[in-house]
Amino acid sequence: MIVVKIGGSLYASPYLKKWCDRLANIHQQSVVIVPGGGPFADQVRDADNKWKLSEAVAHEMAVMGMQQFGCLLAYLNNNLKVIETVKSIFSADAMIWLPYNDVVSECDYPKNWQTTSDSLALWLACKLSANHLCLVKSTQIDNKPTNQLIDSSLVDNYFSIAAKNYSGQIHFYCASQSNNFLKDVNNGKFN
Repeated sequence: MIVVKIGGSLYASPYLKKWCDRLANIHQQSVVIVPGGGPFADQVRDADNKWKLSEAVAHEMAVMGMQQFGCLLAYLNNNLKVIETVKSIFSADAMIWLPYNDVVSECDYPKNWQTTSDSLALWLACKLSANHLCLVKSTQIDNKPTNQLIDSSLVDNYFSIAAKNYSGQIHFYCASQSNNFLKDVNNGKFN
C-alpha cells in the first residue's frame, strides 16, 4: 500500500489534475491519498490570527480544510473513491482519505500548527502499516537524502519525531514529477 500526500500548495498548480489522473490509474498497488489543506487551511490561519483560536480548535478547523481539499481532488477525477475512516480503506484502486473523523477520534499527535497534513499522512501510513509514504510538494526537491529532507523545513515540525515510529520508506516528489512517480510504480519501486 502507498500513502500519497498531495500538498495543499498544489491547489493552483497546473500539475494538480495530472497527479489525480495518475493516481486514479494505478492498479498495481493500493493508493490512499491524503489531501493537504491548501487555501482552506490558510483561511483557518487567518481566523486564528484574527480571533486567537485555541490550538485544538485551530487544528480541528485545519483538518476540516483538508476535507475540503480532498473533495476538490475527488472532483478533479471521479475515479478516486472518497473514504471517511481508516476502517473504510480497502485494497483496490485509489482512494482519498477525508481525515476529520479519524484525526479527531484516534490520532494522538499534538493538535496544533506543528502537526500539519504531512504528519497526519505519516500517522495514516503507520496506522495502515503502509510500506511507502510519498509526499508531493510544490517546491523543487533537492537531490538530498530523505533523512535530510525530513529534518528540513519541507515538512512540519512534528514530522521528524513521528517518522521515528514509521518502518516504511518515505519518498518526496515535486509537483512536476507525476511521470517519475508513475515510472517508479511501474518499475516496482513500491513493491
